[in-house]
Order: sequence, then structure tokens, then C-alpha cells
Amino acid sequence: MIFSKPIDRVVNFCGAQIIACLLILAACSVHWADFYFDGHYYKIGLWKVCTVKADECNSFDMWLEEDEKLPSWLSQIRILICFATVSAVVGLLTSLMGIFYWKIKCVYTSLLHFISTGLLVGVCFIFYKNNHFGQYVKVKNLSSFYVAMITAALTFLLAVFGIMADFCSSC
Repeated sequence: MIFSKPIDRVVNFCGAQIIACLLILAACSVHWADFYFDGHYYKIGLWKVCTVKADECNSFDMWLEEDEKLPSWLSQIRILICFATVSAVVGLLTSLMGIFYWKIKCVYTSLLHFISTGLLVGVCFIFYKNNHFGQYVKVKNLSSFYVAMITAALTFLLAVFGIMADFCSSC
């Protein structure tokens, strides 16, 4: 056996904590991106985009004329952010449960980490490079973008470690 269960648990715990902290920093960054609409940029934090209903958010209301609807790209971004957050939180909880109850296999946690990694990277690159969204969104605070990318990388590494640990412990 390459990895022992106590080492697996320590790495799982530390990785889960780091990922949780970085995810919170990335998601709660108020000025990550400026959304461009009708010739103006509006500052909306990702957390607000994800949690506040569009019709209750003053920043969204400022964009719209009387009969105008919210642009479809905004709901797509909201869906990606919410899925990334939910899968990361579920992955974190299963990691923490795995510390106390080893019955939860690392491979299931790792799959959740892979899902959240993909979604986080997708959200980041929508904000950063996509030509369709580029006309609406510009990344203002690159440090928050890099924090989210580091979060995704650490999530990916933790997932790889989880699969390796699960495979080696079954040998």
C-alpha cells in the first residue's frame, strides 16, 4: 500500500479546506467582472449573480427598459456558477465525511471534484476569452480570476489523489 488511511484522511481534509476557502474568495469577489449592457458597465459580484433573483436585483433592473427581458447569456452564467458552487460544496462535504467515516469511497468524491473543476474552468473562460460573452463581460480583477483557476487546479489535483488513494488501498 502506497497510501495509508490516516494520510489519505489528512490530505483529503487539507485539500477540502483549501478548496473551500479559495472557492469562497473567488465566488464572493464583488468586482470580478464588469457586465456591459446598453453602453455601460455594471459591477455585480458572482455571489450576487448566483443567489439573488434577477427581478429582485437592482443592478439588473438598471439595465432594462420597461418591456425588456433579461439577456439569455445571464441565465447561462448563473446556471454554471450555481452548478459549480453546489458540486464543490457537495464534494467538500463528502471529503469531510470521508475523514470520519471511511465508508464513503474517494472515487465518488473525486468525481464531484472533477465536475466542479470543469464547471469552474468553464465559468472562468466564459468571463475571460469567449467572443460571444466578451462583448458583455470584461474581467476587471484578474486576481479573482486567477484565484478561481487555482481553485480549479487544486480541486483537480485532489480528485486525482482521491482516485489514486482509492485504487492503491484496494490493491
